[in-house]
This record gives sequence, structure tokens and C-alpha cells, in this order.
Amino acid sequence: MKKIAAVIAEYNPFHNGHQYLLRQIRQISGADYILVVMSGDYVQRGEPAVYDKYTRTRMALAGGADAVIELPVACATGSARRFAEGAIAILNITGVVQELWFGSETGDTGFFLRTSQYLSAETDFFKEALQQYLKSGMSYPAAREKALRDVGVFPDENAVRAFRSPNDILGLEYCIALNRTGSFIIPHTIQRIGEAHDADITRSIPSSPASGNTSALIDRTIYQAYRAVSASTIRRQISKTLRIDDSLKPYIPAEVLSVMEEASFVDPGSADALFSFALHYQLMKETVHSVSRYLDVPADLARRIINHMYDFSSLHTFAETLKTKNTTRTQINRALLHIILGIRQDDFLSAVRPKYLRLLGFRKESEPLLKMIKDNASAPLTTRVLSIPGGYSVCDFNASTLYENAKSEICGTRFVHEYEQQVIIV
Repeated sequence: MKKIAAVIAEYNPFHNGHQYLLRQIRQISGADYILVVMSGDYVQRGEPAVYDKYTRTRMALAGGADAVIELPVACATGSARRFAEGAIAILNITGVVQELWFGSETGDTGFFLRTSQYLSAETDFFKEALQQYLKSGMSYPAAREKALRDVGVFPDENAVRAFRSPNDILGLEYCIALNRTGSFIIPHTIQRIGEAHDADITRSIPSSPASGNTSALIDRTIYQAYRAVSASTIRRQISKTLRIDDSLKPYIPAEVLSVMEEASFVDPGSADALFSFALHYQLMKETVHSVSRYLDVPADLARRIINHMYDFSSLHTFAETLKTKNTTRTQINRALLHIILGIRQDDFLSAVRPKYLRLLGFRKESEPLLKMIKDNASAPLTTRVLSIPGGYSVCDFNASTLYENAKSEICGTRFVHEYEQQVIIV
């Protein structure tokens, strides 16, 4: 029986740390195939991706993935919990994935299993503590952390700090989603390598993980061979020059670098300007009641949006205006993107109950994996939008069309209709 491992990713863009994870999965788990569930043209921070989903699929396949399935936009642009629920739903539907692997700061699978089991059960004492902290004005992540401290889930301060990192928060949500769906997929984590998410480009090789951390399952020889910085650091550097300069090359796998150098980079600043027009036009037609119907737009935020509508100058400045002590900029970005794309609660509910699996690309030698999915999945695996039973999601279609319009305007490329797009085969 073939062993199938999975990764959930954005690859915005793909870098050494991503390749490191894929190679470690092969070495540690002995997986025959690695399936990636990847965000489409928009990412969890509530922003357009800097490379389109087909380019990022090429990156993933060049970097070591065997096949890439698209994560619907309503999940890809949601909170950590929504993101995880959508991705786990897809993995469960495939019927063939045995293991889920993810990078984390702690590298301690046991920590994720213990904490996720507790959060899946949510005792009355925990719920009470959580509600008290939420009523005091805390954000949900902060309130949950405090409630978990109260019930003694965290063993030490290191665990608390890790719980605040994006990688660990997502990893925990993956485990919670697996628990809540009764999934047979087994989660595993590998300690993340490289610099912090806000680090500048440097030429230093990252230091080894702390000695004695056996749960990290890291081959130190491989670890020392990799230079890694976060995707956000790479995005910032490309935005400065709008090209892949020499300072970036040590941090991107050679196989992936060639894909990036040929691709069109969607500059975040230029995208902000174009999406500003779309948002302002949409808001002119909205009321407090109608705005609150969009996904992740609570009533208090809906009121602020409408009250400040005539102060609008750009998406960036408008988001800053809406930010409060208890609402992060990322939460605002998601809410505004959902308004632009017209994403509502029903779209999310449909996304976590997918009626099809959208294949973005695969390696030729991995065709047996596709056959396994087709034979075992509880929803059809499709390679083209036109062949999707019942039609492609209107929500995803409109989101990709808007992205392609913006990309063609920013990069001066030909507009390619979603119906024209072909599955990527390498």
C-alpha cells in the first residue's frame, strides 16, 4: 500500500524552508507521494498572492510536491480556524491521505495533540474563562491563551510563546479540525528552520535547534545546508526592486528560482491601488445591515466601515482607520477582501463541504496518486473548470477573474480567462 502524506500551504512564494519540509517528510515518513492543498489567488492575510496560483503550483511541483489541490477562497482568506477547516475537509475527502505534516516553532507533535484534544472538548470551566476574557475586550487568540493558562494546559513559558507564532497557531487548528471531524489522518510536525518572519535578508546560515529536542526529528546535516527566511521577507525584498536580485537567490531553491524569474510578480502596492477602486465602488452600494452579511464582518466593524466610508482614500489607509485595540490589521484586511469578493457565510459553509476537488497541477510520475484519489475520494477530482459537475464555484470563479484582471493590468500580461487555464503538468 502506498503511503500518502499531505501539506497545507500558501507558498507565497516558495522558499528553502518549504523545500526543507518536503524533503524531511520524504526522509522521515517514507511517503511515496506528497499532496499539497494550496491557497488559490488570495492568502490568509486578506491580500492577493504575489504570484498567481498556477505559478505557485509550478513552484510547489518544482520544489518537491507531487500534486496540488486548490483551497477554496472562502477558506484561504479566513482566520486560522476557517483556513484549517477547509483544508482538512479536502484532505478527508481524498480518502487516501494518511499523514499531515506541518512546520512549527516548537517541533513538538505531542504539544499539538494534547492542546488540540483539550480545545476540541472545551470543558465548561474553559468556556467560562474564555467568555470572561472576551467580554473584557481581549481578541480571541489572546482570550484563548489566557483561558488555557487558567486550566493549566501550557507546560512552560516556551509553549506559551510558541502558541503565539503563526505556524504554531495554524498547526494547532489543523489538529483541532482533525479531532472534530473524526479524521484518521495522523498529524506530525517538524521544527521550522530559518529567521523570524520579520527578519531582514541576511547571509547567515541558521543555527541548529536546541540540543535534546528529539521531537523535532531534524537531520542536523540537512538543517545546516539550508538558508531560510520567511516568505514575507522575500516578498518585501522583491517589492523593492520588482525582480529577483542576488540577495534573494540563496534563499530560493534553484529549481523554483527559474520559475519565479519567468513569472509575473503582482506588486502588493500596485494591487492595493487597483483593489481600492473595487472596494470603494462596492461600499457605495452598502449599508450597515448589508455589509454585516459578508464573512468576518461583525456588526461593530460594519458600523465603523459605513461611518468612515467618506473618509476613504485607499484600501491601506482605510484599513488603518478601521483598526482598533481589539481588532488586528489582518482581521480588517480579511473583512475588506470579503466585501470586495462578495464572500458570505454561505460561501464558507459550501467551501468546507466541497462537491469537487480542483486539481491545479501534478508531476507526470505521480499519476498513480491521481488514480488513487479518483478511486477513493468522496467527491470528483477535476482538472478543468468546465468539467466540474454542477459548475465551478461562482465565488472562486469571480475571485480568480478579478485577480487575473489586476495581474494583467499591473504586469502588462495577457488576460487569461479561468476557463482557458490548463492543469499544470511537469
